[in-house]
Amino acid sequence: MHFTRILLFFVLIGLFSCKKKEVAPECPPSFGDGLLVLNEGLFQHNNSSLSWFSYSEGNVSNDFFLQKNGRLLGDTGNDLEQYGNKIYVIVTTSSTLEILDSEGKLIQQILMQDNGKAKQPRNIAFHGAYAFVSCFDGYVDVLDTAKLEIVQRIKVGLNPDQITEIEGRILVSNSGGLNAPLIDSTISIINPQTLLEERKITVGLNPGTIIGESLDRVHVLSRGNYSDVPAKLHLIDAINSSIKKTYSYQDPGMLSPMENNYLLSIGNKLVLFDPMADSVVNNQLIDLSALKTPYGLKYIPAKQEICLLDANEYVNTGKLLRYSSSGAFITSYNTALLPSKVIYIP
Repeated sequence: MHFTRILLFFVLIGLFSCKKKEVAPECPPSFGDGLLVLNEGLFQHNNSSLSWFSYSEGNVSNDFFLQKNGRLLGDTGNDLEQYGNKIYVIVTTSSTLEILDSEGKLIQQILMQDNGKAKQPRNIAFHGAYAFVSCFDGYVDVLDTAKLEIVQRIKVGLNPDQITEIEGRILVSNSGGLNAPLIDSTISIINPQTLLEERKITVGLNPGTIIGESLDRVHVLSRGNYSDVPAKLHLIDAINSSIKKTYSYQDPGMLSPMENNYLLSIGNKLVLFDPMADSVVNNQLIDLSALKTPYGLKYIPAKQEICLLDANEYVNTGKLLRYSSSGAFITSYNTALLPSKVIYIP
């Protein structure tokens, strides 16, 4: 969630007078061969949720976490990942890490606080026995995935946000999104063996998504300041700490891997980008103008499908839209508020 979206949510608070109430759990849906969707919910409304889409049943359950665990998920869900036989859910404003088993039932909730102050966790990545959680308080927390304990805090930059593992290193984008006009512009490189930051690379104002084929070929989206500094896509060398190329694409937004290529949104188009050729190989894979507020993107290799998430102007029921790998529309389903992340559960 960009810092401008946070400001928008403060405005939206005045538009909604009641919060979603807990209700008695219904019979939980079966879990497996489906899509799990994290719905961010409205800031300070405690209405984050998980939606479950079953391929066999062809329908969506929008209170999955509540049905499985008998309570609400929390405030402002931000990341959702599966690692091994556990599912990890980051809930930023509640400042919790929710760890679920392979059936979606809660194993443990970790309160992400430092001396009583919220760490505001954002995103999670994995390497070996550890999970690395970026926290808006300027640190990356290291979680032992067996003991389910935070074992280290690594100081990085301002408001670390997106985080990923590439060739044995953890890369985290220091956005500085809550410190405007002092926005950060660096990527921190963490050694998961020493659990230390090795160095920083200056890449562009307000860096976000990071993906790469190798450490010397990492693509980073810098989001600018949403005013006079535009968003840009960069190719960086994380070994030599240099920018190799800045692309001329106007208004790049979402970026996600798809087999050997990347899915990249440019304006109202979703294109297919070949990272090795440094070029767009399909200029309009999907027309995004049918979505009111594109908010999430994921390729599902097991189904050879592209999933798009529509926040629907931030105030209405969201949507999960499924497309073939060639960009043909399959179908769509209503979700809860602000769907932002989706993963496949086999």
